Amino acid sequence: MMAIENIHDLEVFCAIVGAGSFTGAARTLGITQPAVSLSVKRLERQLGTTLFDRHRFGSNEIALTDSGKVLARHAEAIVKNAAEAIDEIEGLERQQVIRLGLPPMIMEYYLAGRMDDLKRAFGGRAVSVCSYGSERMIREVKHHNIDVGAVASPSEALQIPYVKSVKVGSFPFCLAVPAGHPLATYSRMSLDVLAQLPDYPFVSFTKDFMQHDVLSGLFEDCGKVLNVAAETDQLPVLKRLVSTGIGIGLVTSLAVDEQRDGLHLIPIVGEGVPTFNVFVFEDVSRPVRQGRDAVARILKVLYSASRES
Repeated sequence: MMAIENIHDLEVFCAIVGAGSFTGAARTLGITQPAVSLSVKRLERQLGTTLFDRHRFGSNEIALTDSGKVLARHAEAIVKNAAEAIDEIEGLERQQVIRLGLPPMIMEYYLAGRMDDLKRAFGGRAVSVCSYGSERMIREVKHHNIDVGAVASPSEALQIPYVKSVKVGSFPFCLAVPAGHPLATYSRMSLDVLAQLPDYPFVSFTKDFMQHDVLSGLFEDCGKVLNVAAETDQLPVLKRLVSTGIGIGLVTSLAVDEQRDGLHLIPIVGEGVPTFNVFVFEDVSRPVRQGRDAVARILKVLYSASRES
């Protein structure tokens, strides 16, 4: 039986149809074009069919296959119904709970010494801390499921309706290797050099993390096949796997201390290379009601922590 595993892929498909191109969908969703392509590939693999006729593309325009037209007739309603169901269910459960979104890497880097300040900012209000990877966090923010928090994106701005955001940091993506690795002689690396590397195995984050799609996108841009030896959703585990030689990691300079972790970081640089941009945000459409003062206090702590880091 055919199954669609990730409703986000359907959202991407709808964005492509609505925008008329992969590039337009990427711009609308605030993600990279390789991430859009990966979502389409996953859908096509799961459905066992082709959704777009690649041979009929002119410039950036798209052409749906017959299967794609069938999916287009149903996908928007599926996405809308799922979002409405989630909103209705959560509306029953969280009218008086502030939902605070903090990806683990951002929490560790910015708030390691500020958790007491954050707790005081709650002001006695009930707070649900959602510590998702940035890729999932972006989806939750787009569905208006988070009141306030921080999130990372490769985009230069979070263009999400009813969500106010400010960029508070930008970090390069880096290859992480053990000190004795053949690549440890590099201080930085361009996409051209990355394309010429031997077929090294990689340790990847799972798809809830932005690095997953960025790594796949970099290899797609280089015309290389990505060899993934292991996946994890835990940064300490990824560091250990890299340090023991299981594979190369793709991390940000925010997440790794070279001396403490015993790893060598190689920033990937050049035109078109994405960066790990951190945003503090507030969703002004959320039904927090009496918690708006607490939201303002939480925002103040997040801004203060980012300025001091």
